[in-house]
Amino acid sequence: MQNNVYTVKQVAKHLKVSDRTVIRLIHDKKLKASKVGCSWRILEKEINKYLESYTNYKKEA
Repeated sequence: MQNNVYTVKQVAKHLKVSDRTVIRLIHDKKLKASKVGCSWRILEKEINKYLESYTNYKKEA
């Protein structure tokens, strides 16, 4: 699982936050995402970068 692509809803479920919070993180440029049509797509590596930079979370090797 290195370059999987996730939707806002999937990221929200993973982070245990609301969809709206994920959208806010994207708009605040804290979480990188790409707009595809009318929806956002987030790479797994960007989720991990966010977690590493804003928490004490470290991805297990």
